[in-house]
Amino acid sequence: MREVAGGRPASGHGGADADYRAAFRCFCHEDASVIVLSNGQADVGAIAEALADAFLSPAPATPAPIAPDPATLADLAGYYVWGGGPGMTLQVTDGKLMASTGGPPIEAKFLPDGDFYLLAPTYRFSRGPGGGLIESQGMGASELVHRRATRTHPSAADLAAIAGTYRSDEIDSTYDLAATDRSLTLSCLRFAPLALSPADKDAFDGPGLRLTIVRDGAGAPTGFRVSTFRVWGLWFQKIG
Repeated sequence: MREVAGGRPASGHGGADADYRAAFRCFCHEDASVIVLSNGQADVGAIAEALADAFLSPAPATPAPIAPDPATLADLAGYYVWGGGPGMTLQVTDGKLMASTGGPPIEAKFLPDGDFYLLAPTYRFSRGPGGGLIESQGMGASELVHRRATRTHPSAADLAAIAGTYRSDEIDSTYDLAATDRSLTLSCLRFAPLALSPADKDAFDGPGLRLTIVRDGAGAPTGFRVSTFRVWGLWFQKIG
């Protein structure tokens, strides 16, 4: 897949298991490739970047972040959702735009062209239609659309109607949704209960996941779909 490695455009992939690590990077513009294999737990990605730094042309300089104006920060603040994982909250704190998807907040860094990034400039956000954001990812060169949304506050009756037992034949597993005072927990035999928080309508955020309730024509919950970045829309039927 296409990505940015050490600041250089590349095509490549990596892999890992209990006893090996591998990294492959093809720098097509320089007619060169770097391959690192390890029978242990070496950081093959870092080694590949170090080799590229040693033998290839210097990587392009990263533009220095700029200080955004308060109006820009206020305009971006809000809650955003996408289809593959938990929503993102942008909040202004002490003159900085902080992003959170359930974990510790990360400061957004702004670029001269108006875009901003969270961890690295190769994963940047730009303004999208309808007040949303478009995330351009270095890995895979894909674009993700983050839609501006409003968090809901389901009632106790709403949560009680959703609670129950759900099954996925695709992965041969049964999960339980249990109602709490303000939200739900998701559990099964394979992991401890996960606390979910209400997202936009009929959706809930969890650690690394987005769960969306599906209803019949009368409005009764019939199942849910769960997405966890690499897995999208895994179906669970309500069975009890």
